[in-house]
Amino acid sequence: MKVELFYDQECPFCREYSKFVMLRKKYDISIYNARENISVLINFRNQGYDINTGMIVQIDGHKIYHGADAAKKLDELIENKGFLDKCISKIVKAPGFKTIVYPTVKLIRNILLRLLGKNPNIKY
Repeated sequence: MKVELFYDQECPFCREYSKFVMLRKKYDISIYNARENISVLINFRNQGYDINTGMIVQIDGHKIYHGADAAKKLDELIENKGFLDKCISKIVKAPGFKTIVYPTVKLIRNILLRLLGKNPNIKY
């Protein structure tokens, strides 16, 4: 299975999460900085997936997961979960993850990026 993760490398949360995910995979995983892959992002946007509203995971070149669903899919793929994995997994599986937790994390991300002098939206 080939897994491709597109995320905003400028975001400290996203950057650390991508490292976290990368270390725990048994799959052929590629991690891409969305800001350096604009042509791919345009293709995703044309399919209804906007990187500015959440990370994107593509499986085997065709199945796409976006935002909270992408985080849940990554959580499903992690095997041999350690303590931190289990904590994150509990959060991702919580009933309000998609409607409360993920939007809150996105809001904090946007505030943090603005404080760091970065544009939270990727222009494409």
